Formats: sequence, C-alpha cells, structure tokens
Amino acid sequence: MDVNIVSPYGGQVGYGGGNTYSKDICTGGADIHSASPDAWRAQAIVNSCGSWALGTLHNYGDGGTWAGAHSGGC
Repeated sequence: MDVNIVSPYGGQVGYGGGNTYSKDICTGGADIHSASPDAWRAQAIVNSCGSWALGTLHNYGDGGTWAGAHSGGC
C-alpha cells in the first residue's frame, strides 16, 4: 500500500507505504509551508488498484477543513 501526504497546491510530498494489515503507516515529512496555501491531505492506494482514497483537505493557515474524505475504488 502506498500512503502519501500531499497538497493539491504543489510543494513537497511525504512518501510512505506499508502492509494492508497495519493500522499505522508512517510517511516521510513534508514542509507544510512548501505549498501555498498550506492545505494538505493524506492519500492511499492499495497495489495500484483503482483510484486514490483521500483524507480530508486541512488548511493549516486557518485551521479549516476545505474538503471531506473520498474513498478510492478497485
């Protein structure tokens, strides 16, 4: 499984991955100020199957949630 921390506004990507049986997956760090605005979400995909599942899009600048989570598909 691939899990990343990404921003739809560019910037660094925190790459990670792990096994599907694990509840905790670590990613590499990303400077939240490398994207403008500072809005980030987690994304995950299992074995390149279907589309990415997306976590909520959180803005670190104002503390708001800009978009809800989206499930992926196989």
